[in-house]
Amino acid sequence: MEHACLQRVGKEWRRSPQYFNILLGPVCVAMRSIAGREVDPPMPLKDVDLTIRHAQPGDAAALAQLMCELGYDTTKSEMQIRVEKITTDERYRTFVAVCDGKVCGMIGTLTYPSYEHNDPSGRILALAILSTMRRRGIGRALIASAENDFAHRGIRRVALNTRMAREDAHKFYESLGYERNGWRFVKQLSVRD
Repeated sequence: MEHACLQRVGKEWRRSPQYFNILLGPVCVAMRSIAGREVDPPMPLKDVDLTIRHAQPGDAAALAQLMCELGYDTTKSEMQIRVEKITTDERYRTFVAVCDGKVCGMIGTLTYPSYEHNDPSGRILALAILSTMRRRGIGRALIASAENDFAHRGIRRVALNTRMAREDAHKFYESLGYERNGWRFVKQLSVRD
């Protein structure tokens, strides 16, 4: 089921004459049921000619920059290694938003079987937009692309994490229908060589 505002052109999603709608949310865990549910009414992209496509190995430098903007120091060579691993695993998808020929945003997703449910689940692992390109609807467009991809793969439930301090992100995800439903706990382990 393609979102009415997006058109698939080869392996890319492109904005149709209408507009996009969708966004991203909380530091706890957010979940959204997407099967059989229409997304919110379209919201215009602001002054952006946008193409969304699958990430390619040549996007490593831009993806590294986006991770740095999220607070995760990442070099181009580190990102190249990560992208190689991720792109060879069919459970993962990485979409990039391209404006004026430059990558300005990304979303990374994962599908997986669940202990709690009979059907597979989806997870948004990362969403990042260049700070100079935020508040233009790019995040919403990336979420719409990811949700369309999940729906094509039969995924009915999507979860994501976001840091407690990112209150704007919480509001963003909630505006897209994601609900807070839990907490995430993290512990760093010592690894023995």
